[in-house]
Amino acid sequence: MYKFLKIASALIILILISSNIYLFLRGVNLSNEIHTFENKISKLEKENDRFESEIYKIQSHTQSASIAAELNFGKFNAPIYGTSKKYALK
Repeated sequence: MYKFLKIASALIILILISSNIYLFLRGVNLSNEIHTFENKISKLEKENDRFESEIYKIQSHTQSASIAAELNFGKFNAPIYGTSKKYALK
């Protein structure tokens, strides 16, 4: 009976040690995957920021163009000087 308990306890200890090693290696593998995903996320965030700035730039140009069209601005408008009596009185 004593021999059986000794073998059973040794077997249980080996199972616990092997499961501990397996869980440790699995944790290392998951850590590497998390690191890979964090790198992908940072790249996507940078790309998103770049796209956002391009969109804002396009929106700014289109808004400026629409306001210029409403105010009847052309490509080359003559400058207005304040020396003329017509504009100086306003």
